[in-house]
Amino acid sequence: MKFMTLNTHSLSECDEKNKLQTIANFILNHDVDVICLQEVNQSMTAKSVSTDKSYVGRDIIKEDNYALGLSQLLGDQYNWNYIPVKVGYGKFDEGVAIFSKYPIVNSEILY
Repeated sequence: MKFMTLNTHSLSECDEKNKLQTIANFILNHDVDVICLQEVNQSMTAKSVSTDKSYVGRDIIKEDNYALGLSQLLGDQYNWNYIPVKVGYGKFDEGVAIFSKYPIVNSEILY
């Protein structure tokens, strides 16, 4: 089983789309089974969107959510979840995301 962890520092650097494509290519080329991401951002002011069946969370997903963008590049082979954990730079919902080729049965926020 192949695991990958990454601090994405998303939406905070230049050329985000290119970086996201590079990450997706790496995951697909290396057939990674489980991906754990931190600093997964979405703009607090962005529009909420519907997600497809691969999203198994309960939190509101915004149109610029970094994990949503990755999900769209990876296709339907991964289940994923996103949980916001704090406000980043006063403008982002910043959180964590997990992608898995295996079913995600449950998620829970514990403080």
